[in-house]
Amino acid sequence: ISEAIIRPMVQDIQNNAQFAGLQASIEGNTYVTEIIVDDSRKASSVKIQRQGKDSSELIQADAVVLAVGVTGLKKIIQQSPSLANISPDLRRAAGSMKAIDVIATRIWFDKKVNCPFPSNVFSEYSELEGAGGTFFCLDTLHDNPWGEEDNANNKGTVVAADFYNACNLMYLSDEEIKRRLVEVMLPSAVPSFKDAKVIDMWIKRFPQAVTHFAPGSASTRPPQKIPEIDNLVVAGDLVRGLEHGSAGPSQ
Repeated sequence: ISEAIIRPMVQDIQNNAQFAGLQASIEGNTYVTEIIVDDSRKASSVKIQRQGKDSSELIQADAVVLAVGVTGLKKIIQQSPSLANISPDLRRAAGSMKAIDVIATRIWFDKKVNCPFPSNVFSEYSELEGAGGTFFCLDTLHDNPWGEEDNANNKGTVVAADFYNACNLMYLSDEEIKRRLVEVMLPSAVPSFKDAKVIDMWIKRFPQAVTHFAPGSASTRPPQKIPEIDNLVVAGDLVRGLEHGSAGPSQ
């Protein structure tokens, strides 16, 4: 994700700014704590907090793009009274929208496993404890899931398995998550996994990280353009009224 999406996007921002005679600075480890809307109904300044610093900073803004998830949006709106007061759409989103926990795993096996389908869904497994589950055979979907171009053809299958709405699984140990996947769920879905050994695996937990597209939630999602504020827009899969995001690939 970093190499294929984030870095090129950062480079485009910097190149476009340079072309326009401006300078773009990407501030890592820096968090927005408040967006301030002035009397002319413009988001005129943003309060930021740098990691490791005791005090916050106020920077002037020509425009603001709220490219955050539900959890980030809630925190910003809660700390931005002038923004919350003027925008019912953002108030509604912050008050009503929910996020879900996600567990992401990557598993490297010692041999090739012939998966009938590259993209798969787990269902009706007691090991899920109410979560949704998917797994993808990356050696089928990607040219080189191993990252070692010379040896890619000699490597085994690589699986990405993810759990959504995983609140009941978040506090399981890594070993228990591994056991459920490698010993129960994957061999049940594709029997050939019984003969493959795990040579490496990583597990990441992301609390409240993904938009919860629950029935009835569409009306609470914000539009891309906030009508009350001239220079503020919202980006991400939580935006309503667009033919992508929750209405397209992420659904």
